[in-house]
Amino acid sequence: MRGRKFGRMPNHRLALMRNLATSLMEHQRITTTLEKAKEVRPLVEKLIIKAKKNDAQAKIFMKRTLFTNSAIRSL
Repeated sequence: MRGRKFGRMPNHRLALMRNLATSLMEHQRITTTLEKAKEVRPLVEKLIIKAKKNDAQAKIFMKRTLFTNSAIRSL
């Protein structure tokens, strides 16, 4: 299996990654462990690349991934 497990169930891991990405987009800086930061980095990079495209599919992906509208607007 690709990625770290963090001793959590898969749905909890996904929620953790989404929460970290949302917090990073809202506050531009977060305090977390190195392992979690390394794991969330590809997700955040993917969000930034899709935000630059600014098409319908990118907006759907951002709304599906990020929890708050303020985090989506910050992209």
